[in-house]
Amino acid sequence: MRTVAGTCNALATSECKGHLAAMIDTSDIEWRVSEGQVPYPDALAFMEERAAAIRAGTASECIWLVEHPPLFTAGTSADPTELFNPAGFPVYDAGRGGRYTYHGPASGLDT
Repeated sequence: MRTVAGTCNALATSECKGHLAAMIDTSDIEWRVSEGQVPYPDALAFMEERAAAIRAGTASECIWLVEHPPLFTAGTSADPTELFNPAGFPVYDAGRGGRYTYHGPASGLDT
C-alpha cells in the first residue's frame, strides 16, 4: 500500500503513532494533470495500458488528475430503469461492481 508523505499533518500526531504503516518513498510515482477535459474512452485506454505496464514492471504508478465531459459509468449491478439521465449523457460499462457513477466537470471537487 502506498501513502503520500505530507498529505495530512494529523497523521503524525502522537495519538496516531503506532497505528500507521511506515511511510513509503513515493518519488517513483508519476503525477499527471490534464488541463482540459479528456474523453472517457481515451482516459480508459491510457489507464488499461498503464495498468498492464505496471504489472509487467515497465512503468511506475501514476496519479492522474483528469476531468471528463459529463457521462455515467455503469457497474455490474446497474439497472437501466434506475438511471435518471434527461440530458442523455453517454453511459459506459465499467466492468466493476456497483450501479451508476456520474463523471464530469467538477465531480471530484467539493463546492
